[in-house]
Amino acid sequence: MHSAPTYLPSPNMEPSKSMENTDERTSELMHHDSFHQDTRNALLKLLNETNDGKALLAEEKTRGCLSSKGRSTLCKLIIRRELQGNPTKRISGTDFWPQISWLK
Repeated sequence: MHSAPTYLPSPNMEPSKSMENTDERTSELMHHDSFHQDTRNALLKLLNETNDGKALLAEEKTRGCLSSKGRSTLCKLIIRRELQGNPTKRISGTDFWPQISWLK
């Protein structure tokens, strides 16, 4: 079974059309331009700060999308950043999903 490719953000990336199928609160949040720009900037900063992130950017540039392993690495990078400084912090699905769903 093949899953949909994950594309890394570019400064000119438009919100995904698949966002139309999300719940109303998330949909409103996703379509907010400043949210998208802030999220793209934060993700690109994270990717450019780490060796794993730079490898993901190179993979996306070469293949046009991320492999399953690349998507897993991307999630680990995001979670590691979210937990940085507070190893007992919990991340709920409702907190995490809006941050990554626009990547689909």
